[in-house]
Amino acid sequence: MTKAFVDTAAWIALINVDDAFYEQATRVRATLQKQKCYLVTTDFVLLEVADALVSPKIRSQTIRFINRLKNLVGLQIIPNLCLKAIALSIVSPEN
Repeated sequence: MTKAFVDTAAWIALINVDDAFYEQATRVRATLQKQKCYLVTTDFVLLEVADALVSPKIRSQTIRFINRLKNLVGLQIIPNLCLKAIALSIVSPEN
Protein backbone atom coordinates (compact mmCIF):
# COMPACT_ATOMS: atom_id res chain seq x y z
CA MET A 1 0.00 0.00 0.00
CA THR A 2 1.29 3.43 -0.93
CA LYS A 3 1.60 5.97 1.88
CA ALA A 4 1.83 9.75 1.67
CA PHE A 5 2.78 12.08 4.50
CA VAL A 6 0.53 15.15 4.63
CA ASP A 7 2.26 18.17 6.12
CA THR A 8 0.91 21.47 7.42
CA ALA A 9 0.89 23.38 4.13
CA ALA A 10 -1.19 20.71 2.41
CA TRP A 11 -3.88 20.65 5.12
CA ILE A 12 -4.01 24.45 5.16
CA ALA A 13 -4.46 24.53 1.40
CA LEU A 14 -7.27 21.97 1.59
CA ILE A 15 -9.13 23.89 4.30
CA ASN A 16 -8.69 27.44 3.04
CA VAL A 17 -10.30 28.10 -0.35
CA ASP A 18 -8.41 31.40 -0.46
CA ASP A 19 -5.05 29.62 -0.23
CA ALA A 20 -2.87 29.97 -3.33
CA PHE A 21 -2.49 26.18 -3.47
CA TYR A 22 -6.14 25.22 -2.82
CA GLU A 23 -6.84 23.99 -6.38
CA GLN A 24 -3.57 22.07 -6.62
CA ALA A 25 -4.09 20.49 -3.19
CA THR A 26 -7.61 19.45 -4.15
CA ARG A 27 -6.34 17.79 -7.33
CA VAL A 28 -3.56 15.97 -5.48
CA ARG A 29 -6.03 14.77 -2.82
CA ALA A 30 -8.36 13.43 -5.54
CA THR A 31 -5.47 11.61 -7.21
CA LEU A 32 -4.36 10.06 -3.92
CA GLN A 33 -7.93 8.94 -3.20
CA LYS A 34 -8.20 7.29 -6.63
CA GLN A 35 -4.94 5.47 -5.96
CA LYS A 36 -6.25 4.40 -2.53
CA CYS A 37 -3.18 5.95 -0.97
CA TYR A 38 -2.93 5.73 2.82
CA LEU A 39 -2.39 9.19 4.34
CA VAL A 40 -0.16 9.83 7.34
CA THR A 41 0.21 12.97 9.44
CA THR A 42 1.02 13.85 13.04
CA ASP A 43 -0.92 15.51 15.80
CA PHE A 44 1.76 18.22 15.84
CA VAL A 45 1.04 18.97 12.18
CA LEU A 46 -2.65 19.34 13.05
CA LEU A 47 -1.70 21.66 15.91
CA GLU A 48 0.25 23.79 13.41
CA VAL A 49 -2.80 23.85 11.13
CA ALA A 50 -5.07 24.95 13.97
CA ASP A 51 -2.58 27.65 14.97
CA ALA A 52 -2.19 28.94 11.41
CA LEU A 53 -5.95 29.12 10.83
CA VAL A 54 -6.99 30.60 14.15
CA SER A 55 -8.58 33.76 12.73
CA PRO A 56 -12.29 34.13 13.58
CA LYS A 57 -13.19 34.00 9.86
CA ILE A 58 -12.03 30.40 9.46
CA ARG A 59 -11.62 29.03 13.00
CA SER A 60 -14.87 27.03 13.19
CA GLN A 61 -14.29 25.54 9.74
CA THR A 62 -10.77 24.53 10.80
CA ILE A 63 -12.03 22.84 13.97
CA ARG A 64 -14.68 20.89 12.03
CA PHE A 65 -12.11 19.83 9.43
CA ILE A 66 -9.62 18.59 12.03
CA ASN A 67 -12.34 16.75 13.94
CA ARG A 68 -13.43 14.98 10.73
CA LEU A 69 -9.83 13.98 10.07
CA LYS A 70 -9.72 12.14 13.39
CA ASN A 71 -12.36 9.71 12.09
CA LEU A 72 -11.19 9.48 8.49
CA VAL A 73 -10.60 5.95 7.26
CA GLY A 74 -7.31 5.82 5.42
CA LEU A 75 -5.57 8.43 7.58
CA GLN A 76 -3.18 7.67 10.39
CA ILE A 77 -2.49 10.48 12.86
CA ILE A 78 0.76 9.70 14.61
CA PRO A 79 1.03 11.11 18.12
CA ASN A 80 4.00 13.36 18.67
CA LEU A 81 5.84 11.71 21.51
CA CYS A 82 8.31 14.58 21.74
CA LEU A 83 5.51 16.91 22.85
CA LYS A 84 4.39 14.40 25.46
CA ALA A 85 7.92 14.20 26.82
CA ILE A 86 8.16 17.97 27.03
CA ALA A 87 4.81 18.16 28.79
CA LEU A 88 5.93 15.53 31.29
CA SER A 89 9.18 17.34 31.99
CA ILE A 90 7.31 20.59 32.64
CA VAL A 91 4.99 19.06 35.24
CA SER A 92 7.61 16.82 36.80
CA PRO A 93 7.92 17.37 40.57
CA GLU A 94 11.70 17.37 40.11
CA ASN A 95 11.57 20.71 38.25
